[in-house]
Amino acid sequence: MKKFLIILFLSSLSLKAKIHHNVKITLKKDITTDSTEHIFSGLCKINGNGHKLTLTKNSKIILGPDSLLKFKNIIIDNFNNIFIDEGSEILIGKNVTIIEEV
Repeated sequence: MKKFLIILFLSSLSLKAKIHHNVKITLKKDITTDSTEHIFSGLCKINGNGHKLTLTKNSKIILGPDSLLKFKNIIIDNFNNIFIDEGSEILIGKNVTIIEEV
């Protein structure tokens, strides 16, 4: 079943997707994403250092199957553009502010 999920997941990626596997990202300034899909897999951490991550209406963060993404010290604008695949989790650590567009 897992192989089927991964094949299905990979076949749905756009050509503009950027894949991040087992990464630790630290923001040094506020970031606004473009119209790219950012795919995270494995164990990933994003430390915002108090900065803001803004997802535009055409950008997405996708957490792949059986992965973990942890946010810390960050403001996330347009959180509803973050999608989680089966068996994955997002952990909200210290000092995280979530803004959802309606």
